[in-house]
Amino acid sequence: MLMRMALADDGPSATAVLRSLLAFSYLHCYGHQAQVVKLKITAVRALKSASRSLIGAKEGVRHIGATMILCSIQTSISDEWASYIRSVKYIIIAESLSSADRDKDFQVLADWASYHESLGRFSVAHWARDGTDPTGSFCVAGLYKRPEHLKAINFLEEIYKAVTKKRSEERSVEEQGDYLKYLRILEFKIRQTLLPNVAHDDDTNAQRVTELFTLALLVYLGRATSNLLPELVDKTEQHIEKAFSIFPIVERCDRQFPLFVLGCEARSEEDKVVYLELISRTQGRSQAGPLVQVEKLVKASWAQSDLADHAGLKIDYIEKLNALISSCTVMPTFV
Repeated sequence: MLMRMALADDGPSATAVLRSLLAFSYLHCYGHQAQVVKLKITAVRALKSASRSLIGAKEGVRHIGATMILCSIQTSISDEWASYIRSVKYIIIAESLSSADRDKDFQVLADWASYHESLGRFSVAHWARDGTDPTGSFCVAGLYKRPEHLKAINFLEEIYKAVTKKRSEERSVEEQGDYLKYLRILEFKIRQTLLPNVAHDDDTNAQRVTELFTLALLVYLGRATSNLLPELVDKTEQHIEKAFSIFPIVERCDRQFPLFVLGCEARSEEDKVVYLELISRTQGRSQAGPLVQVEKLVKASWAQSDLADHAGLKIDYIEKLNALISSCTVMPTFV
């Protein structure tokens, strides 16, 4: 799709897509070199050139495509990735694409932007640096109704909003009862809606990755509410065990969120080796940094757990995630 956009014509919007793709490819082949910066600059200039004239729906979609590629490049470099998400929102509003007859290309790109935005909000929810938010305000939610295949993202938003709310001691007895009921219903809905009932022999890699994402949601919810919902403790351990049984048979997992949440649960040396082998298969020869950052965070989590076990201490799950994510120089996106 993006290649088709890039080669559609020699107009500025198509040129922006082409230059962005070249920058992205160069980044993954050779790392963040000067050539990546040059290609990014030419892409941005092409976008500015396209913005100076009245553009139609097709040019607007290409504009979104180029912007999202640039966003993907920035995720491992700086917090500026959030500004690209905001730009997508402005483009959609300015060109009235949200109310126009949307083609397949628009829907794919809108889903891409929404996915980035939701995972970015997960990071914001756990960013604990003096209450600062380096992303500012960004949101593409509400511009269109998410399709069925993005239900997992809706559940993720529900979870992190629920588990990062005010603590139990700040709620009334009635509020606490309603809160616990909501958490139980949420956990049930995730299991019933997302967990696939497919034998692993017939699974595709995409199905396995989807299952890992769902298991990560359940583990995240279970760990974050273990002191409130003790009945989820055994279920959470079962989800972790299932995830680590999938790790050796999945070809690769490009989704950083499950790699982060589930990777933090490795305890035995065997589990850690299985996890690191999956990271290695996924990373391949790419020189880009997101998976390197995830691996560093997971290893830091292992070190924290080992120290806590040695001292006989129990670390609060939310505080642990806050500390890990806030330790990053660039706020991660976990896309």
